[in-house]
Amino acid sequence: KQDYYLRGISVKKPFIYGLSLNYGKDFTVIHHHILKQLAKPDWKGIVLLYGIPGTGKTYYIRYLINELQEKNLIYFPSDIIRVLSSSEFLQIIKPYSRSIIIMDDAENLSNDHPDQALTNLLNLNHLSHQPIIAAFNTYLPKALPQLRTSSIIQYCFDRLDINRSQILLKKLGSQREIETIKQPMTLGEIYAQITLETKIEHTTDSRKQLNTPDEMIQLLAEQELSLSDKDNCTLS
Repeated sequence: KQDYYLRGISVKKPFIYGLSLNYGKDFTVIHHHILKQLAKPDWKGIVLLYGIPGTGKTYYIRYLINELQEKNLIYFPSDIIRVLSSSEFLQIIKPYSRSIIIMDDAENLSNDHPDQALTNLLNLNHLSHQPIIAAFNTYLPKALPQLRTSSIIQYCFDRLDINRSQILLKKLGSQREIETIKQPMTLGEIYAQITLETKIEHTTDSRKQLNTPDEMIQLLAEQELSLSDKDNCTLS
């Protein structure tokens, strides 16, 4: 029988050049609604974040974690989610009934289908009576109509439209001609573009270690002093 335990970790607040620029004009309202609900001691619902990889879900969760400094948080990484049974999950969190549960790559709650993973998530929320922040690396169109309740906040992370992609690239100091952007872009694609353009003092070997859009975004964040529009960056 596998034994599990919790240990403390530090999550650095990531660099975001404005929530509305990164996630769309309506996202600031969603963000404040999430904070408001999670601040309520009696709110036991789910914050459901979903969308294709590279749209900034994990990056936003790291940002959100730092906005919830006065809350106890329990983060379950994807490799643990994949192997935990419902009973094991409940046993782990039982002593921490006032904590907020965070689950990244929550599609791993099922090996069958994302819809089943969502059902498993709803069941865990019902049994645990604790708020859960969960991110799915997929669209969930079939399962969402039944979730229109006050206990669930849901947001679909998608590509930024052409205009907003152009604006964000320009704000981040891209040298690319904005007229050449002909289709919507994910945050991962936008920040990858900036990373390629920015002179970063890393070796070729260290560049090869950047495997995900989030890693590229974080690398750029650590280099924000080199951005041409640095004075207008909001590190909030």
